[in-house]
Parts: sequence; C-alpha cells; structure tokens
Amino acid sequence: MSENRKGPIPKEGQITLESCKEQWRLFANGVLPKFSTKGILQRDDSSQARIEIEVMHVYTPENLNSKTHSQFRSNFDQDTADGLRRAYEFFSNLYSKQMWIISGFVKGENRVPIVVIYYEMFDIAIYARKTNNKSMKEFFPTDMPENFHNN
Repeated sequence: MSENRKGPIPKEGQITLESCKEQWRLFANGVLPKFSTKGILQRDDSSQARIEIEVMHVYTPENLNSKTHSQFRSNFDQDTADGLRRAYEFFSNLYSKQMWIISGFVKGENRVPIVVIYYEMFDIAIYARKTNNKSMKEFFPTDMPENFHNN
C-alpha cells in the first residue's frame, strides 16, 4: 500500500469499507444512535487514503425502490441500441435490488459530504463526494433530516 497523505480525495472512485452490512442495518434500524466507519480509497496518483466517514443515513436494499431508466447512444442502428439499452436496464435493476446507500461526511479539517453505494452482488463499494458546484440539498437525498443540510 502506498503511503497515506493529506489532500483532496478524488470526486468518485472505489472504496473499501471497514464495516459490514450488519452494522449498517443496526444503524438504519436505530439500534446504534451514532455510527462511523473507516475506508480506504485509491487516489489518482496511485497513493491510498484512509478516511473516516461520519454516517448520517443508511438506505437498506428493502427501503430503496429504485428502477433504472437509461439512454444508450452508439453507432449501432436504433433497434440494436434499444436492445442494448433494455439489456443494460435489466442488469442494472437486477443488481440495484441488493444495493445499500450510505451518506455522511468525511471527518477532518473540512467535513466533506460523501455518498457510498455498496453493490452486494459484486461486493464492491463506490463513492462520490460533493463537488464545489453542488449545494448540500442537490447532493444529498431529499429525505434527509431538516438540520442535516445545515451542517
């Protein structure tokens, strides 16, 4: 592992979380009043960073009612492109049934808003952090507690 260094984290990427679904479910069900997790992410320069996330909300697979609608653009004819789009939507809807969403803040000098999506089917977690051109309300889900957007 390359050494950890301070600095901004990439806008999105893969993260390895040091917590598990059982802990996320306990937090989602209110058994744990507070929850934070650590994770390791890859930086653009091949170094790694270990971050701590103050978790504000966990969306469990059974609480997510997601469905994918997409556009597929290519140099294929329209019938082929439509078939590929439908196949992608089917696949996306299949793995989204086992998807967890974790939202919160990266702890540190500057609290950075972050959303992590864990795809149980693939055992992979992907994160996206808030960029400067987005407001808190645009970045985080709309059903966050009222005071959450003021943090």
